[in-house]
Amino acid sequence: MTAEVCLMNRLAVVIAADSALTVTQCTDRGAEQRYFKGSNKIFQLSDHQPVGLMIFNSSDILRVPWEIVSSSFPSDLGAFAELGMLEVFKDPGSHLGSTGLVFAGFGDHDIFPAFCEYISCGIVAGKHVAIESEKAAITHDMPARIVSFAQKEMSETFSMGLSHDVYMSVMNTIDAGLTEFAADVLWAAGVKTGDVPKLEEKVIAARDEIGRKILVEAGREHAMPLRRVLGVLPVDEMANLAETLINLQSLKEKVTKNSETVGGPVDVAMITKNEGFLWIKRKHFFDINLNSRFALRRQSRLA
Repeated sequence: MTAEVCLMNRLAVVIAADSALTVTQCTDRGAEQRYFKGSNKIFQLSDHQPVGLMIFNSSDILRVPWEIVSSSFPSDLGAFAELGMLEVFKDPGSHLGSTGLVFAGFGDHDIFPAFCEYISCGIVAGKHVAIESEKAAITHDMPARIVSFAQKEMSETFSMGLSHDVYMSVMNTIDAGLTEFAADVLWAAGVKTGDVPKLEEKVIAARDEIGRKILVEAGREHAMPLRRVLGVLPVDEMANLAETLINLQSLKEKVTKNSETVGGPVDVAMITKNEGFLWIKRKHFFDINLNSRFALRRQSRLA
């Protein structure tokens, strides 16, 4: 697993991801998991277009790492984009592995940034099977957004005041409590539950209304104030916030679970209309100061 966030306002997109990689191996003792802390999950798609890519879940497609696939993108900008729009097969996620792909940045005619999330299920019959999962853009009416991917409990708690898993737990408790309360009231009144028409539907309607009010209050007290601040936040502070959210999720995993599915160095990238894709924090498996040829090759690509 992993933890990733995408922060957007009218100035820029900031994306951040951890470095944990989980590898499952089949042994004589059954499936065993090993964890590594050097995985790359953020990629620059083009040297000339302000677009970046984040991946989560599977790190490869047909055993080819997405890092290699993304490096070929600048040389074939239109063909790769077309792959994501080919025929979508019915419910492919039930039969194929999947990789989450998050594209973020600016299109040629975009004033404000946008992102779109696809679920890639590999290649079937020579066609890339991809499902559009979510997309959003900054507009005059929507000045900022904060979106998290994969393991996102801490990001949701920070932005909404409660995470999805906590919300669902609360709703299940309310459902059980309302059902029991209704049964007790009817028993005290000498009425059988079967004599009340559509009792279950009434309980569900009451539960849903309570849930709606919880979300409205969470939005008013947490999401809306955060969105207003994020809308005017300088880019460097956006980068700090993105990194902090990933570190919070990593800390939660460390102190509450035995696994190491989130962790390692946090990579952070910024994308603006004018400056394009810029690394704010990036890990290297080599000392860049000892590899002058790498810098020269990089310069020749940009020439």
